[in-house]
Amino acid sequence: MTGEKRGISASAQRAREILSQNGNRITLIGALLVWMASFLIYRFLFTGIGLFATLFYLDTGLWNFLLTGGYLVLSLLYTRLVVIPLFYGVMLVAHGMSRGESVPLAEIFLPFAQKKSYRRAVRLADGFLWRALVAVILGDVVCVAVKASLRSAFLAFVICFLFVVGEIFLCMVIGRRYFRTLPVAMEYPDAPGRVIRQKTKMMHMLRPWSPFLYWLYFIPRILLGIATLGIYLVAEALPVMTVTYFCECNKTLDLIKRLEEHKDHE
Repeated sequence: MTGEKRGISASAQRAREILSQNGNRITLIGALLVWMASFLIYRFLFTGIGLFATLFYLDTGLWNFLLTGGYLVLSLLYTRLVVIPLFYGVMLVAHGMSRGESVPLAEIFLPFAQKKSYRRAVRLADGFLWRALVAVILGDVVCVAVKASLRSAFLAFVICFLFVVGEIFLCMVIGRRYFRTLPVAMEYPDAPGRVIRQKTKMMHMLRPWSPFLYWLYFIPRILLGIATLGIYLVAEALPVMTVTYFCECNKTLDLIKRLEEHKDHE
């Protein structure tokens, strides 16, 4: 366990070295800011629908329900077709840096320029979105039920908070098998889904608990980034976090490649 902690720390140190070269930190910060800017569309869409409902007196009853449902559907489509492919582009930038490549900021838009990359990003988004949607709906239902059944607002808040934290932990336990899917998909861009799943499974078997060590290393830094109004988060925590993710996964990927080469030579 201690060795793996040193491994995460070593990967983070390697990530900082990579970010200090070739203007990589500025490039990755720029890519993250472009991705974050795409979140503004949610606000514009919500404001636009609200203004439309107010102007035409549709902000009550059935019309309000339909407009809210329409907003949720449009938000999901936008997330699937734009936000997650753009995030895939950010991770392409970080992946290239982790492999020692000089990556331009324009790489973030590669999924929109190549049909193959875009389809892969959307397929990965589908697996993430339905799980996230189930978790959010379940959390909302439980919190609404708790608030309706308890008179104490503070007690209801504590129970809801603990439930959400437990739900996040459970999602991490279940999702740790898919933690390395992204680097495998980027390392083997032409491989079919069956091969991606097979190699992801092999990586999970070699180091099943490293996703938890990764999150334990970065969660305090994320909280510090939030406490600094996002300055440390964007300038340090997120760039190091994304490159460390690939540096750590690359170690296992390279080990698998060596094992496969050794097996082929026998």
